[in-house]
Amino acid sequence: MASSAARAAARVRPRPRRRPGLAERGDRRPAAQQPRHGPAGRAGAGRRLVVFALGRIGSPDAAPVLLRLRADPLLREDATAALGAVGGPAALAVLRTLATDPDPGVRIDAATALPQAGVGDPEVRPLLAALAADPVPEVRAALVSGLAAVDVAGAFDDLVAALADDPEFDVRSRIAVNVRLLAPALAPSILRRYLATRTYDPSPNAD
Repeated sequence: MASSAARAAARVRPRPRRRPGLAERGDRRPAAQQPRHGPAGRAGAGRRLVVFALGRIGSPDAAPVLLRLRADPLLREDATAALGAVGGPAALAVLRTLATDPDPGVRIDAATALPQAGVGDPEVRPLLAALAADPVPEVRAALVSGLAAVDVAGAFDDLVAALADDPEFDVRSRIAVNVRLLAPALAPSILRRYLATRTYDPSPNAD
């Protein structure tokens, strides 16, 4: 009888949860742009891994390869982010151009990558200031994320102070999450102001 009970328990034992795929993790690209199965899909996945690896290595020598890979629409966003990680004159030249592109989607990619590539470069500061005042809220929110990727606390205090008063909740929420990393000297005053004035409140009736 014991063996029968054991067999019954084995039949109802829950299986390990399957790791989610790209689409389940929030890949919201249109279905036509999702990686295809077969050799073409495997080749695309391989190129994405190359882009990721080059960004992690962070050598400016990788910029020419990333620029070629960026020509692939499926790799454009990842390759632009990797250009920010590798930096160097070639990457910066492209990112400067992208930061003023009329397409908001392109500016979003540039806003994420340019701070890391151009940290310490005085010629990049006006472009970052323009992105911080971009009329598209998603561009400004992406800039906050890009600034947070720079491991130099206090390097962008002026931009953080301006973005902390942004009218868009998503921008303010990113500031709230990252301000201690971005601008330690400004963090206490910004967070206290958010709490006191409900600036962090997304509701339309917040003061």
